[in-house]
Amino acid sequence: MTRSIHAHPTLPRTSMRITRTARRTGLSLAGLSLAGLLPAATAAQGYPRPRPGAPKAFVVPARTDFTLPNGLRVTLVPFGNTPLARVVLAVRAGTIDEDADAPGIADVVAEMLQQGTASRSAGEIARAVSGMGAFFGALEATVSATETQLGATVLAEFAPELVRLVADVATRPALPADALARIATNRRRTLAAQRGQPAGAAAAKVAAVLYPDHPYGRAATDSTVAAYTIERVRRFHGEHFAAARAHLYVAGMIEPAALERAIRDAFAGWSRGEADTPEFPRLATAGGIYLIDRPGAAQARLHLTAPIVDPPHPDHIPFVVTDALLGRQGNSRIPRSVREAKGYSYNIISRIVTRPGASVWNLTGDVATPVVGAAVAEVLREIERLRTETPPIEELRGFQNFTAGRFIVLNSTAGDIIQNLQMVDTYGLGPDYLSTYIDRVYAVTPDDVRRMARTYLSAERMPLVLVGDRKAVADQVAPHGHVVP
Repeated sequence: MTRSIHAHPTLPRTSMRITRTARRTGLSLAGLSLAGLLPAATAAQGYPRPRPGAPKAFVVPARTDFTLPNGLRVTLVPFGNTPLARVVLAVRAGTIDEDADAPGIADVVAEMLQQGTASRSAGEIARAVSGMGAFFGALEATVSATETQLGATVLAEFAPELVRLVADVATRPALPADALARIATNRRRTLAAQRGQPAGAAAAKVAAVLYPDHPYGRAATDSTVAAYTIERVRRFHGEHFAAARAHLYVAGMIEPAALERAIRDAFAGWSRGEADTPEFPRLATAGGIYLIDRPGAAQARLHLTAPIVDPPHPDHIPFVVTDALLGRQGNSRIPRSVREAKGYSYNIISRIVTRPGASVWNLTGDVATPVVGAAVAEVLREIERLRTETPPIEELRGFQNFTAGRFIVLNSTAGDIIQNLQMVDTYGLGPDYLSTYIDRVYAVTPDDVRRMARTYLSAERMPLVLVGDRKAVADQVAPHGHVVP
């Protein structure tokens, strides 16, 4: 940076002396400018930003698929030139499978899986995975709406060994009774922390509004967690962890032949089970404003949600582009207006959450209490503007570049590749979905974007949850919708 400034023919001599001072003292030019030591014009001086170009075409790595006699599906993807491999076992056992009186039990089962197997202790599992060079030093166990995933990223030479360990954990867990009390206690602490955070409280309320009488809308409580028994944990595992409900993915610098031998040997004894079809919810699409009171709060958490279509629908990719233009990044319309121009929020942003049969668009942010009403009005104004006016093609093209570029970045590692292949398999998107994704992003027109806003972003379909001081914000937001008692 210093060499460039010295070479600049229009830099004032005073600034050159200050630059030399900064070099000696370690101060940055930005710091000097903020301190008032540099002229404003000099601090703002610089070269024009480069214009982004269109991303290069994306080539989908070749995959090899086979199915074991017990029904376990397997996908192997040789990928990349870094000596790493990602192993993920996805089992169709998630939130959607929880009984009404046991919300959150899938998370407890996932943690219990790491407590040892018939032949290894929890410590031995942890040391084994760490010894393979695992990125996070431990076996990962995560739960989503429809799945539990076990896996890790390790040095490629250990991929067959990790496959055998994952098989041991998934098919022969000890599920020790003495570990349940500790895990349940930790779970209650986690729930208390989530309830204490406005973002967690807002997300729970949105789920309850959108998915009434469905597992997606239920939240674990201290009493439900306290009611978990080791028999209930073992029953959940026994009913849902089966070969016909699972898909093993391995990607990276792998040797497919050696891996296939390890997979067939490690999983041969896993019982087949039943490959059932989950019962997806019907989303409630009523709007309304829901206030969660936090007396005296200096800011309010805003959470606006709209039900949208799943990835197989022709509207999904046009809506992804619409999301980018409207709220996905700092230069999108809503953040540019609410955060940059008005200063109402420092973190407002949107994203798409896909769940089979229950995908949604979320806009979230924290807003200063005195301007909650103004911020809501600005958000709704930007949405309505997109519903009534087609965006300029130049603006749209920039967000198409962003969407396509982000897609490339999110396919740059073995883990990314597995995530995208899982989406393809979960939704039955077909072999050309990923390879044609960028072309379909650029096929979106300004009229398509306006149609997405008109179809999916209407006030009648979007519940708004606000977590803040009810007395201070209720009157502010009343003009913008029905405040639900």
